[in-house]
Amino acid sequence: MQKRGIRMLIYGYAGSGKTTLLKTAPKPMVVFDFEGGADRILADTEGVTLQLIVPQIVERDGRVLQDSYRSLRVALKEISKRQDIKTLAFDGFSTYLRKRLLEIVNFRQGDAYYKRPEYQDWFQLQLEMDNFVSQFLYSTPSDLVIFIAHRRINKDEHGALYVPDIMPRKLMDNLVGYMDIVAYAASPDMDIDLEPYRLYLAPYNQRFFAKNRFGNPADFEPDLTELLKQIGFSTEQKEVEKKQAKSQRNGEVNRMWKRLMDYGKLLGLTEDEIKEAFVTVCQEEGYTPSDVKTLEKAKLNELEKRTMEVMAEVAVSKGSEQGTVDTEQFLDSLI
Repeated sequence: MQKRGIRMLIYGYAGSGKTTLLKTAPKPMVVFDFEGGADRILADTEGVTLQLIVPQIVERDGRVLQDSYRSLRVALKEISKRQDIKTLAFDGFSTYLRKRLLEIVNFRQGDAYYKRPEYQDWFQLQLEMDNFVSQFLYSTPSDLVIFIAHRRINKDEHGALYVPDIMPRKLMDNLVGYMDIVAYAASPDMDIDLEPYRLYLAPYNQRFFAKNRFGNPADFEPDLTELLKQIGFSTEQKEVEKKQAKSQRNGEVNRMWKRLMDYGKLLGLTEDEIKEAFVTVCQEEGYTPSDVKTLEKAKLNELEKRTMEVMAEVAVSKGSEQGTVDTEQFLDSLI
């Protein structure tokens, strides 16, 4: 099984170099720009693709509304098909959450004169993000996934603490739990006792929240590629693992195709009829030929079984005497 990449949350005050830091991440990299400012910093950086999330327009009760969550899911579905991406970054995640909350409020409260987020709105935002984070983080093939957020001050009976500006609080707790590293980026203007732009991966005088699942280092220079080496994560090894996984998938696809051909011969079908049945099933499932090569084994098995069922239906419609060959019996004979 291919090992997952590193998950990282970087937060800090405006001007602490968070977006600029992305220049040092492994390439190729895709950056989801939620604030519209990453292009000024990263536009000329080789190996970087900027993805601006433009809310989809939806209609409800005659009103035209925006849905950026739907746009995000569509974009991620397309990005997940790429196997070459080493870094995936979400720049301005705090801004996205605020915008999305406003969309939810407008969607639910309609033309109300005075609008403010209520429990249902916060709950929907949390549910959306929990689904997005939990499903996406476990499926992306990227070496490094980075969320970039602003900071806010959390005050309680123990004092004041800088934390990532992610609301609601439960969503922040869940997101932090998924992360391998939560790093605080020191601001040259607001953190005068810290080294400017440096990443702090451990709490400093209990002023800010930080986390490093790997233990060391406690702080590091603003270079993500070097940081990955420091914690023992090899992008070269990940490349080897990806090539091995790709080779294994190709082998599984080839073996599936041979089984389909053998089954088709038993049914008395031509090669063109077998290919047509396979293409039909792929279209039913919404797969392209390139998608098939990226499917997990379980999905591939489902696709194979469904294709055999369609092939059997074709054989019966032709009046082939072999059309009664049982699919399950044929698969069992191969084990």
